[in-house]
Amino acid sequence: MPMTAGSHAASCAVDSFGTGADNAAMNQIIADPEVPPALSEQAWRGIDTVLLDMDGTLLDLAYDNHFWNRHVPRVYARSRAISLVQAQEQLRPRFRAHEGTLAWYCIEHWSR
Repeated sequence: MPMTAGSHAASCAVDSFGTGADNAAMNQIIADPEVPPALSEQAWRGIDTVLLDMDGTLLDLAYDNHFWNRHVPRVYARSRAISLVQAQEQLRPRFRAHEGTLAWYCIEHWSR
């Protein structure tokens, strides 16, 4: 089924983290992925168009694994003053519930 602007909003209207503290934590996670950019800020200023193809060309599986399995649980644990193991246990079912779905790729979904 083709996705339109309207269907995008509907596809992202699924379960969320819930509280204002959760939103702040997700904003921190997105803003601080701890992976340095491949290009300098100055180099990016000279680029007019960036095309993303979603098949691992720009962000590979190693980045995905680092971000979802290490970075997100660490920031989540820190934001809630819980252990890394507790954070992983809390996040694992949330991640599994959305793997392979459109919500998994929806920034709005994970930002709530």
